Amino acid sequence: MNSDTWNRGMAVEDSTKPHGLRLVIEDYPYASDGLLLWSAIEEWVKRYVAAYYPDAESVLSDFELQSWYAEAVNVGHADVRYAPWWPRLSSPGELSSFLTTVVWLCSAQHAALNFGQYPLGGYIPNRPPLLRRLVPTEGDPEYEHFLSDPAKFFLASLPSLTQTTTFMTVIDTLSTHSVDEEYLGERPDPYTWTGDAEMVEAFHEFAAKVRRAEAEIGRRNADPDRRNRCGAGVLPYELMAPTSGPGITCRVSPPPSLPLYEDYQHPTSTWLVDVPTTSIRLMAVLAASTRLAVVTVASTQLASVPAASTQVGRPAAVGHG
Repeated sequence: MNSDTWNRGMAVEDSTKPHGLRLVIEDYPYASDGLLLWSAIEEWVKRYVAAYYPDAESVLSDFELQSWYAEAVNVGHADVRYAPWWPRLSSPGELSSFLTTVVWLCSAQHAALNFGQYPLGGYIPNRPPLLRRLVPTEGDPEYEHFLSDPAKFFLASLPSLTQTTTFMTVIDTLSTHSVDEEYLGERPDPYTWTGDAEMVEAFHEFAAKVRRAEAEIGRRNADPDRRNRCGAGVLPYELMAPTSGPGITCRVSPPPSLPLYEDYQHPTSTWLVDVPTTSIRLMAVLAASTRLAVVTVASTQLASVPAASTQVGRPAAVGHG
């Protein structure tokens, strides 16, 4: 996050700032919120790595670690395996940097790119996935029609009902949080993954820092001086807020606490309550897509049937889908 922001010219080095960077645009929600979470992740990863890899020799001599990394580079990214920018993974610092980047990409970075899709693209005219007509240029037969009413031409070019519903279903699914997700700073039982009391304590400190980041994000969203995230007609920037409920929330993660094991002994009061927010809604949308497809195809076929061949009391054509 730090190097990416700096490389894109959106920040300059400044040792007086908490993250060692000063944003060129202070009211830049993605970067300002992202640096909060990056800092928390980086501190947690460094502490964890330091506990188990105190020196370069411990990193280099870990056969499983080096094999995992070699496979990621040579097999997972065979097309760029000889690129000069791959880190060597030969010291605790390089390992920490690599793991911090992986955690960042899989959490906050992914949230910023993914969970805001439906509010932007769910309304198809706002961001259509395709247009069914080319925009005419001067000399085309439809050019004058286009100039006379561009809005009408645009609306007539939008995807069909079936295409629209299919696209909405896809981004609805991508933007939806499941009820059983776990995110940064959350573990129902931290003792299930390590018996190291020091690491458990470090994890709790990491979780506390994530919560402080969330509080700061909330404060920024209420600051009228931050016009890119607060004010009339401006949506708050919550894509990196570390807590949320299930469904489409435009936030990075689900609730800060998960149901206790005992709750699952009563599925009708726990599991079934959560089903409508995900599976049932998705099945309903998919069913609606199927119905629309059938109606569209049937309407198109009926429209081509000659009037003389239709039965008495039935219309010759329903209309073009």
